[in-house]
Amino acid sequence: MGRIWGDGWGRGKHSELPNPNIFSWIRVAGPDSFSHYSPGSERMPVGHGGRGETQLIMGSLPETVRMEALDTLDQTPPWLEDATKADAAEGKKWIDFCVNGWVRELERF
Repeated sequence: MGRIWGDGWGRGKHSELPNPNIFSWIRVAGPDSFSHYSPGSERMPVGHGGRGETQLIMGSLPETVRMEALDTLDQTPPWLEDATKADAAEGKKWIDFCVNGWVRELERF
């Protein structure tokens, strides 16, 4: 749609845009935003570089994770303290959980 409006699309009169409320279409979603948790079940652990993020990478691209690099740090930053608890099998479980949620959401359309 933007092509027919040319290079100036978005810079014209707000009322003449194809959809003046284009940003109402955007939703920022996390990996588990469309997943359904059972009442009382554990939520996916996610934190920068910690257990959750590390095991998601281990579950999808294990060759990119170098856990031995943690031993080279003089002091472990707080966000990495639980990274050693990461488990590839658990990461795969969470990936499947998230993918299934996204598939259900996309099938609605």
